[in-house]
Amino acid sequence: MVGMLDALSLKNTKLGFETLELMGYPEGNIRFLLNRADTQVGITLDDVHAIVGRAPDVLVPSDRAITRSVNEGTPIALKSRGSEAGKAYFALASLIAGAPRGTSSIKRRRRLSFARSN
Repeated sequence: MVGMLDALSLKNTKLGFETLELMGYPEGNIRFLLNRADTQVGITLDDVHAIVGRAPDVLVPSDRAITRSVNEGTPIALKSRGSEAGKAYFALASLIAGAPRGTSSIKRRRRLSFARSN
């Protein structure tokens, strides 16, 4: 689930989590990414937790390199590995690669090998 630091996005993120819960998705299989997490708009991480009901799993900062990497077709995690944005996407990939509880290691390996193909 992706949210941003504005009231409407956070409200819809909360509704998204509630919808997934009603659909029976295990809470441990759902990740929360906060995009542009370092933007100074008057909403703190404590506010995010209070509104959404959980803390973000990954904080992606604002970074012009993200837009450039999208325009060039190169993933930010490869283009700017050392940047805070690149590190955030590596953290997200690590969560996803190791996260799905209840997924067999065979299925997980297939998904990872597919993700690595260029």
